[in-house]
Amino acid sequence: MASANPNLTIGSGFTFSGTVHSDVSFSSGVDLQYLTELAVATSAGVTDLAVDASATGQFIYTASPVADEVRVYRRDEASGQIQAVQTIRNGDTGVRGLLDVDQIELSTDASVAVLTSRDQNTIATYAIDPATAELSLLHAVTVEMAGDDVSSETSDLAVGESNLYLATHSGIRRTGFDPASTQTAGFQTEFQNIESISIAAAGDSFTVDTLPPAPDGLAWDVIRQTEQVRLELVDMVDVMSRSHGTGTQRSTVKQLELIFDGAVDIDADAFLVERRGDQPVAVDTRHTVETDLDGNTVVTISFIGDSTRAGGALVDGNYQLTVDPSKLRRAGTSAEFDGDGDGVAGGALQFGATEADSFFALYGDTDGDRDVDGQDYGRFGLAFLTSEGQPGYDESLDSDGDGDIDGQDYGRFGQRFLRTLPF
Repeated sequence: MASANPNLTIGSGFTFSGTVHSDVSFSSGVDLQYLTELAVATSAGVTDLAVDASATGQFIYTASPVADEVRVYRRDEASGQIQAVQTIRNGDTGVRGLLDVDQIELSTDASVAVLTSRDQNTIATYAIDPATAELSLLHAVTVEMAGDDVSSETSDLAVGESNLYLATHSGIRRTGFDPASTQTAGFQTEFQNIESISIAAAGDSFTVDTLPPAPDGLAWDVIRQTEQVRLELVDMVDVMSRSHGTGTQRSTVKQLELIFDGAVDIDADAFLVERRGDQPVAVDTRHTVETDLDGNTVVTISFIGDSTRAGGALVDGNYQLTVDPSKLRRAGTSAEFDGDGDGVAGGALQFGATEADSFFALYGDTDGDRDVDGQDYGRFGLAFLTSEGQPGYDESLDSDGDGDIDGQDYGRFGQRFLRTLPF
């Protein structure tokens, strides 16, 4: 664990009693594990120590897996000298959980010290006197970890406000933790197959820095790598055009086309089409993705299922497309689609939410004015009794997609004649 204390001094002639004079200085951020190397020659013959220090650096705690003891030291801020405060051993009255201790960690508020045992599969919790830093036992418990030893492979320990975290070579394990209780929940594996790790628990008060807003049209791309997280500004995805049907007619609407600038990554469920109403009905869709000659992404959404008639045309009604911005990104990045066009990444694109979008279907409406009137009747008359490939044939009036405009189509047109579709 790293010290947050500047100029913490430990004597190379480290002993477990009296005063140790400072002749080695550790600047802020130096790993306190160096204390292990300085404590090799001790009266107890200790060759390894687990170490932690209070946030101010005034108190230092060491746990010995050989001597089965914990020692507390106070650092004099004026002189820099370190004095022994307390020694507690596993055999002392009212002391437990110090046999083969291999980890010691203070809680974020320095109210308790938690110790784990390498061989005894125990976790011991000691209260810390805020004035003297002396330890007193709260409880020691045996903890099972689904058959795994609690600390034979432990590489780090962190104490959170309500959880303990153990990092091992096989994963990070977490258990609920209450210093006032002798109970701990079973350990849950959070991550597996970890090569190396160091963990820390944040305190009650810490600073969170946020990224500055990206300039209009740009978004932050978060690149997660093995040893770092890198941030880059990239161009956001914009929608260049939207079209549906053929021309202005809304008699037959079989697909919806979107063109996005540049290359994009699209999740399978990025698009939702619904028939509008008091109880919207989702339309089954499928989509294809192509790249045009300019390198832009062309998405063609077609319709299937109960909301369609012959040939995959939408049944009469008002419709709305919603594009989830989290599921459409600049290719190879995490930069989300600017769906609402406000210059900031995110915000869903909604097409058909306003009447001006004209996303509706009404068989017989050949000019897209939301009704089937005399103008449409005249156009139907010109196409009546024509077949595909003949002059005058109008696919949008072929209601059943059978390649001709016949009596069946005339009957369906007549059912809608003089009808209006409100928004």
